[in-house]
Amino acid sequence: MEETATTLFLIMAIAVISPVLSSILKRWIRIPALVFEIVLGIVIGAEVLGWAEITPTIDFIGQLGLAVLFFLAGFEIDPNVIKGRPLRLAGMSWATSLVLGIGTSLLLHALDVIDSDSLVAFALTTTALGVLFPILSDEGLAKTLFGTHVIAAGTIGEFLPIVAIALFLSGTSPSTASEALFVFAIVAVVLAVVSARLRPPKIFHWLRSTLRTSAQEYVRFGVLVIGFMVLLAAQLGLDFLLGAFTAGVLYRLILSGAEPDDVDVVESKMQAVGFGFFVPVFFVVTGMGFDIDALFESPTAILKVPMFIGLMLLVRGAPALWFYRHDLGTRQRVALTFVQSTALPLIVAITAIGLDTGQMRQSTAVALVMAGLISVIVFPVVGFAINRSAPQLEATEGA
Repeated sequence: MEETATTLFLIMAIAVISPVLSSILKRWIRIPALVFEIVLGIVIGAEVLGWAEITPTIDFIGQLGLAVLFFLAGFEIDPNVIKGRPLRLAGMSWATSLVLGIGTSLLLHALDVIDSDSLVAFALTTTALGVLFPILSDEGLAKTLFGTHVIAAGTIGEFLPIVAIALFLSGTSPSTASEALFVFAIVAVVLAVVSARLRPPKIFHWLRSTLRTSAQEYVRFGVLVIGFMVLLAAQLGLDFLLGAFTAGVLYRLILSGAEPDDVDVVESKMQAVGFGFFVPVFFVVTGMGFDIDALFESPTAILKVPMFIGLMLLVRGAPALWFYRHDLGTRQRVALTFVQSTALPLIVAITAIGLDTGQMRQSTAVALVMAGLISVIVFPVVGFAINRSAPQLEATEGA
């Protein structure tokens, strides 16, 4: 218990310090607070100072933080904004990324650089929407045309790889996974339809009355939705991230029947719970668990890091240069190339699956995670810096 308490204290100290460091350096370079959370997590972890230990309790809170991060990513999605052209472009871009990812991974497999081509292919097509959302919010870009395309690209780049994980990497046969995914989708659609049609004013009025009391029913109900969808995914043998992400989308739909002011308050409260505690724990624990020794003990692992960084930009980022040529200027397309290449949470999940099943070499796994860490640290900084020099247009619904 003492180790857990010490580690939790250090994690929360990092959670407090990281935004301060980000704010201090903002006049020279804009580095997201989550970057400091990951880096300082490495510093306090067993690989450097050894001050903190990932106990079962800390690991559980970290996984819960990952679930909350995906919930908030789904919750922030406004279907009315990203539907239509933004979603179509994002879908075509991701499909191209998948083709490039599969082709590249097959080549690397043929050259004996990697073992599992499918695992690496899916890892290269991911976008860390949950990582990008706080930055979009801080930059004030969520309602701009650029922000809308980032959200749409992130939605597809996070949701479809999760579905792919559920179908092909869950350890069950594709047919069984497909059946489970179908059942999950049916339940989600039914809940969405019920949420859209059943909006008793008295219930929303009662929920509103608890916003500033100890009851906080809006927040508690949101947590209940997360718990139910994660449990449903787990019972069906699907990845819990799919349940968490879907829960966020469903909860946003449920709140569409509430007063706009209430939605803003609830959103603020949910972000306070997530970004104030759970999400920072996930990022710090991610840093603590990074295996630096495995990286430097293997020369091949070190060489794979720049290779994977380049492939992220090629596979996930490069399609943006073509598909958004009629919607965004050259600078914004280059910015989007970097931003949508940002990846980490799903890479961690995919490499864990690869190591557990023996389908991925240790050198490949640690290099992919390191590349993901660097992408989180570098790509958003570069991408948003390029975007700031371009004119910003407001988004229109269903553009």
